[in-house]
Amino acid sequence: MTKHDNKYLLLFTFCLFLFWGATVLPVSGAVDYLGQMGVLRPNETVDAPNFTLSDLEGRKRSLHEFQGKFVMLNFWATW
Repeated sequence: MTKHDNKYLLLFTFCLFLFWGATVLPVSGAVDYLGQMGVLRPNETVDAPNFTLSDLEGRKRSLHEFQGKFVMLNFWATW
């Protein structure tokens, strides 16, 4: 094997261990840690109120249009 091949083998092995660690190792520690910080899953669900905002093209879009889909709202300011 050449030095070039060794680099690719090392990179492949590293990626393989990362993938293994992400899929095999338990995540219960992370859940426990979130509980210690006070981040808890709600016991009951509450429907979001419907509201309307303008999109980037200026069209009015309501939250109801995205029912059943994941919606992330990003409100920010430059102050």
